Amino acid sequence: MSIFANLDNSNNNLLLNDLENRFGDIYTIRIKALDNDENLFAFLLEKSKYSDTFKAYFFKQAANNLIFLKDEFLKFLNLRLLSNSYTACANYIGLSFEKKQEKFIKTDGDVVLNFPFKDGVIKGGQTKDEQKLNEVFLNNILAKDEIDVLFTPKVISHFELISQQNSNQNSNQNSDYENLLQVLQNENPNLLIKGNNLIALHTLKYYLQQRKEKVKLIYIDPPYNTGNDSFNYNDKFNHSTWLCFMKNRLEIAKQLLSDDGVIFIQCDDNEQAYLKVLCDEIFGRENFVSCFVWQRTKTPARLAKLYSKTHEYILIYSKEYNSLNFNRIPLKEEYIKKTYKNPDNDPRGAWRLAPLLGTQNSTNKIATYTLPDGRKITGKWRCSEETFKDYIKNNLFYCVENGSPNKKIFLSENIGQVIDSILLDNGTNENATEELKKIFNSQNHFNFPKPELLLKTFIELATNENDLVLDFFAGSGTTLA
Repeated sequence: MSIFANLDNSNNNLLLNDLENRFGDIYTIRIKALDNDENLFAFLLEKSKYSDTFKAYFFKQAANNLIFLKDEFLKFLNLRLLSNSYTACANYIGLSFEKKQEKFIKTDGDVVLNFPFKDGVIKGGQTKDEQKLNEVFLNNILAKDEIDVLFTPKVISHFELISQQNSNQNSNQNSDYENLLQVLQNENPNLLIKGNNLIALHTLKYYLQQRKEKVKLIYIDPPYNTGNDSFNYNDKFNHSTWLCFMKNRLEIAKQLLSDDGVIFIQCDDNEQAYLKVLCDEIFGRENFVSCFVWQRTKTPARLAKLYSKTHEYILIYSKEYNSLNFNRIPLKEEYIKKTYKNPDNDPRGAWRLAPLLGTQNSTNKIATYTLPDGRKITGKWRCSEETFKDYIKNNLFYCVENGSPNKKIFLSENIGQVIDSILLDNGTNENATEELKKIFNSQNHFNFPKPELLLKTFIELATNENDLVLDFFAGSGTTLA
């Protein structure tokens, strides 16, 4: 099936034929539209057998008047002039002005990524990695009805309810839909939905709206478009098709996030740069958090031609940057052993030193305090003299002989540390493979699975108990695990 097969057969494509049969070539119709020709309006609103559709697509009601959506109509006509490409976007991928996407630019303060098929929807029809399909592209104008149907929330069917008390025992199988809704409302269970993720996302949007809930964390590990993975569509437009595929899904994912929510997107060098610019457009550059680097393997490929690929990326975007908070992560054992000591056998346990004097560039005021050994030290103290005396009274002051003054910071008081953007000890592909072999009796049924420790890190970093977590590229099921 051709990528445009559904468009050629679409009833909406008859609109263009109807116009051409009445007025001739597209150029004549364009001139009439630009001149607000009354005969054209009469045809669109009354005389065409598709007048109801024309009215719905290209006019809007304002009070008791109809307003002609001229720009939308001209875009619609342009589709006929693009050599049957059925995309109003340019045939190259690059940066362009937001409102003049046909003109590419090198630098500008307000840019977007432009690519073929950006003005449409990639349905995402394959259901298994081994399937290689000629993807279906739906143009926003020509296939509006089909897109509306695709995005309409669906009833979840053929479902299975698993008892929370015993995961091996089905409490109800193939139940009716009303029973499902009742169980979801009463038990608030985890959900695993099998099917087209674009349809599922729009269905989840409706479901969450009904419950007045939002998602706190989204993690996805989509196909990387390497040519060897599950995204192997249409060689000529593979790159732009992948971008459209991701755009459609990220746009609805953003709507599912809470204001303090965040999305983690796993990727590699193949699409990272383009995906970053696309996400800047969807989520806003101001909501970019970071690009983590993850060490995917500790086994270098010594026989590689040019270099050993040992890393991948995780792009992180917030819904509202100022509302985002990350939890602290536990201190590493190696750091604890190296940093926390207890030379004076303090009953409160191991501690580290925190200097009480600021640097020369600090904004602290200069003061002179007297130490327990009688020394007077003048400097930019980080505490008041009263607080300093409390430190001494409560055995929180520590100073080696003739050394600088410090305060004790106990390990028991530590709330953790901020996460590093380079993830060196968060599991590897090899760890994930071993995890799966334990489940599948020494067999691994997935390529390049992600380790549970990596997902555990993200979930503990970005969520608290009872927050909602979503993964709409479930893969080997690491997020669920």
